[in-house]
Amino acid sequence: MRSARRAPPLPLAGALCLLTATLAAPALAGPMVLDGTWKDGALAPPEAGAAARDILLAEVEVEVEGDHYTARWSWRAAPGDGAATIVVPLPAGAEADATALTRGDAPVAGWFLDAGPAEKALAGLAEATGDTALLAAVGRPLFISTPTALEPHDRLTLRTRAAVAERDGLRRIDLPLPQRVGERAPRIRGRLVIAADEPVRAVISPTHPIDIHRPDPRRAAVRLGIDRATADGDWTVMWAVDRAPLGLRLLTHRDDDADGGWFALLGNPSGGDGGAPIAKDVVLALDTSGSMRGEKMEQARLAVEAVLDRLGPHDRFDIVAFGTEVKSFAGRPVPRGDGAVARARGFVEDLVAHGRTNIADALAAALADPAPDRPRIVLFLTDGTPTAGLREPEKIVDGLPKRGEGQARVFAFGVGHDVNAHLLDSIAERTGGDTTYVNPGEAIDVKVAALYEGLSHPVLEDVVVDFGELEVEAVHPMRIPLLFRGRDVLILGRYTGSGRHTLTLRGTVQGKPQSHAVTADFPAQAQPENGFVATLWATRRVGELLRRMRLADGDGDRQKTLAEIVELSRRFGILTEYTAFIADSDAPIDAAEANRTAAELLQRANAQQSGQWAVRQADNEQALRKRTVASTAGNVYRDRQGKTRKGAKVRMMHGRAWYKRDGRWVEAEDGKQRTRRRVKKFSKAYMDLVRENADFAEAQRLDGDRTINLDGEQVEVY
Repeated sequence: MRSARRAPPLPLAGALCLLTATLAAPALAGPMVLDGTWKDGALAPPEAGAAARDILLAEVEVEVEGDHYTARWSWRAAPGDGAATIVVPLPAGAEADATALTRGDAPVAGWFLDAGPAEKALAGLAEATGDTALLAAVGRPLFISTPTALEPHDRLTLRTRAAVAERDGLRRIDLPLPQRVGERAPRIRGRLVIAADEPVRAVISPTHPIDIHRPDPRRAAVRLGIDRATADGDWTVMWAVDRAPLGLRLLTHRDDDADGGWFALLGNPSGGDGGAPIAKDVVLALDTSGSMRGEKMEQARLAVEAVLDRLGPHDRFDIVAFGTEVKSFAGRPVPRGDGAVARARGFVEDLVAHGRTNIADALAAALADPAPDRPRIVLFLTDGTPTAGLREPEKIVDGLPKRGEGQARVFAFGVGHDVNAHLLDSIAERTGGDTTYVNPGEAIDVKVAALYEGLSHPVLEDVVVDFGELEVEAVHPMRIPLLFRGRDVLILGRYTGSGRHTLTLRGTVQGKPQSHAVTADFPAQAQPENGFVATLWATRRVGELLRRMRLADGDGDRQKTLAEIVELSRRFGILTEYTAFIADSDAPIDAAEANRTAAELLQRANAQQSGQWAVRQADNEQALRKRTVASTAGNVYRDRQGKTRKGAKVRMMHGRAWYKRDGRWVEAEDGKQRTRRRVKKFSKAYMDLVRENADFAEAQRLDGDRTINLDGEQVEVY
């Protein structure tokens, strides 16, 4: 395999002399396959006319070792006539000697253009094709192949090597991905493996949903799956490497709003990797009412088995089965000796699903007589609403011990769509636990086992954040009852003032006080980096406010809360069931009308406390409160039937929200007064903005004309 040749600098005139035959819009800032021949800074199209070929399937694999990574893109393109030129924007810092393209096993010659020559080439391609999205890659190197004949099933592979970037104590890579060309959007599969000499802490992708597997503390395997790639740009992954127990890092963002900025505190607890789980009492409360008959009951039995298999050497356990009546395996938590576990398996196997659902008495049995010297965890599985015993949800919740009055936490699992979501969420909120909703067909035991594994290794309980002299507001999550091994820490909020400050997480582990601190600079002036922090904060706040309104958790001013939800949704482009109409409209909607419409939708939805619609509301709120993706790729919600809804007329990019109004993309207003300026595409003023402003360059991914807010100007691109 031959590495790419470093191309000589291209004269600007040569780069812009591309033949201007009409091209279909090429892929957005990822690998491209263009009909025609690249020579002397120009793309000569074939006689039949040039076109960009669809990318059908793409894979990207990355291996990170130390301060460098190797990346491999592999893809197939749709058939075309004649020779093709392959154009691939590369990650910043890509090495020419390590960059090579192959077709199957055969090397393909080409040129490696450094950032300067690449900018001229991209500008020429963008002007010739009319596709400004190519300019999002300005500032990076570029690979351009010699003319290549492609067969229909040829697989192209490009490999390169680059240094891992580092900022604010976080390591980071940005990988260009192929995007939609015409009507066909490619499927993309990604895999990134991080290996380090020290434990890998928080791993986050603010651009795409990912799955993270940690085979050991010093390795993390990250997977990406996109079924229909759109215009979300690079795949960004950030992580910390640290021996500290939490590996805390602080990120800040501040725009030209002088009143304050946003911060994100993130980390990933080790919890004494390799250490034994803490001693605890575990109670499994299992719904055995008639509606659990069949597959649900078998799944519940598997969930119990998963916990019994994971009991620690000093754990005690009990099982509470509840239908119309409530019965316990032992009547109190007992040691996990082999005989007890075997008898418990027999107890569960003999359970028969019948009768009604006595939630109140089941909770009373599960929470009775907690031991003062060890925590109690209640895993509460149900598929219904209270139909026996005490039936009023408010009275059931009022009868529970408040957080801090005992050691018990209830982690509720709502199975299926007939549960009372309002009740389960209130139970978890009252006791400092959490709620997990299990859709039909999902494996209950997998979710129960994953939660239990983390709960067995708590790192900090009853957590409070000490902000020192830093002035903060609207911090989310509002309550942090428990941090445990492997569960990422992500705390977001607003700050005012500036300077160097220390944030400290304080709490206890088995009654012993512990603390973890991190120090960082909070800027006083606008700081364009980390725009995703503002979007994540706004998203999580919307989720928390929606939950507060649904549960009526001490929220005395619903109109004020609703107005904040609507304004945050509008400013940051956040899609919810109650505010999606703002994005769907072809014209701006004034605040009063938006508030009225959202209030009607919210009132109608919140009237449902049980059933599928209620579960979907709880699911959507939880997704917002735990979201880690601040781009269009993660900006979705599920409607009352469970269908995933996306916004065709809204985009999230670098902390900015865009709406398509009458064919033009317009950035959301933020209430600031600005002068207006019109800039023609590909003019000197336009190219200066592309080169000097990363947000402006990124915005060129949007199709058609656009209007963007830049400092004191509103720039209209035409």
